[in-house]
Amino acid sequence: MRKNQYNILVFLLLSVYTASAQDYDFQLWTSLSTKDRITYKTDVYVKHALRFRENASLLDKSFSEIKVKYKYNKNFSLGFGFRDINVFDASFSRNQYSRHFIDVYLREKENRFIFSVRNRFQNQRDFKNYNRVFRQKFSVNYNIRKTKFDPTIAFEYFYTEQKKIDKLRYTLSFSHSLLDDLDIDLSYRIQQLLSESYANLIFIFDCKLSYRF
Repeated sequence: MRKNQYNILVFLLLSVYTASAQDYDFQLWTSLSTKDRITYKTDVYVKHALRFRENASLLDKSFSEIKVKYKYNKNFSLGFGFRDINVFDASFSRNQYSRHFIDVYLREKENRFIFSVRNRFQNQRDFKNYNRVFRQKFSVNYNIRKTKFDPTIAFEYFYTEQKKIDKLRYTLSFSHSLLDDLDIDLSYRIQQLLSESYANLIFIFDCKLSYRF
């Protein structure tokens, strides 16, 4: 069963390379986050991120996020978060958005593999409108024996309130512990924007630094 799930995710990750596309872009995503434990089962996360588009030459987004995650047991967790987002156009004009979300995490460990599903119920608004999205992310992590090097593959889809999938993400990432409390996560991600007539591809290099108090 677990082997089949792993093979499916590998297939999804590789299949996007054969997808048809009329346009594409390379983006650079960066973020710095901190984590602190406030109770035995509750952690708080604070993150700030910058994202660059047009072959990483223009600032696309900056956002700050705070999230609280409660671990009910080793297989089930809940998260609640808020994100303040600034989106920039080519002339550096700024539009501001706010996002609230609820995360439901399911996790199972088998030998050195960790299989997880994150279900996110997301509500984003600007000055006039609300946009509700359901996001489901499947991931498989493998802990390499006697190393601090952990690869992960992931697939995520975005289901809108119009009852259609408008975005897919395929990710291959590697995490490594730099210090006892400092981790780095490097990812290569392909984002596929769907519509009735074409699919745009965005190729993303994502670098994350995270510090644990």
